[in-house]
Amino acid sequence: KWYSLFDDQVYEGGKTHIVEAPLEKLPVFIKESAIIPMQSSVQNLKEKGDGVLYLHLYKGAGKTSFLLYEDDGTTFAYKNGQYAKRNIEYNPEQHTLTLQKTEGSYPSDFHKIKLILHGFGTVKSVKAGTNNISVSNEKMNMITSEFPFMNYGPTDEVNVSTLETDLNTDKTVFKITY
Repeated sequence: KWYSLFDDQVYEGGKTHIVEAPLEKLPVFIKESAIIPMQSSVQNLKEKGDGVLYLHLYKGAGKTSFLLYEDDGTTFAYKNGQYAKRNIEYNPEQHTLTLQKTEGSYPSDFHKIKLILHGFGTVKSVKAGTNNISVSNEKMNMITSEFPFMNYGPTDEVNVSTLETDLNTDKTVFKITY
């Protein structure tokens, strides 16, 4: 399955689909089970963002993982362990998103995580360990809300579930009930 970036419409894979493609709405698709990390807009590597890791998760049937990597972006200090990397895994059978323990000695630029869940319908609850995290089921404009570098185009809104919580360097397992 594939999700349309602009409106979260789901398209079956392995088939041909005819979609409208005006210049202001290019046909961009995201594969099911995708994990897409983002940050607030910055103009250069010296500028710091808002400290929030925006993590988009698209519901799917297959397990997937992503390695999030950070360093200072300007020096070779990463060769001496000055980096932060952490594996992020989605397991649809267990309804979990796991952020593994951070490796390396670079202090992450991210102190909070905003998880944006696509295609899950109404999410009833999310737990991090034994802690319940408040979930908001809302409409979001994907272009102006979470893709701030793209400030043009259509204003389609998508139904998503979002949550925001502190981000630490330890292993964190989010259990999603929908």
